[in-house]
Amino acid sequence: MSTGGGRVLENLPLGPNRSVCIVEMAGRVFLLGVAEGSITLLSEITDGDAIENLREKHRAANDIFSQDINSISDLIQKIPPIFKKK
Repeated sequence: MSTGGGRVLENLPLGPNRSVCIVEMAGRVFLLGVAEGSITLLSEITDGDAIENLREKHRAANDIFSQDINSISDLIQKIPPIFKKK
């Protein structure tokens, strides 16, 4: 997930309406606890190697997603016109 203000590099669900997220905003990386109705800053990640590792993992996951979307798009192009909605 990405918006103009930042992006979620990792998300670990812990239960209903609870997770831990690693978020990059304004060039800084934060570990956040997220629960229904609250977000808590747990830590800031400052280790450059760890940050680059997280960014690379995020890029790789996005590349796989893009490949999947392209494969679906290619498949849709092959569906005969009689099965497509008008």
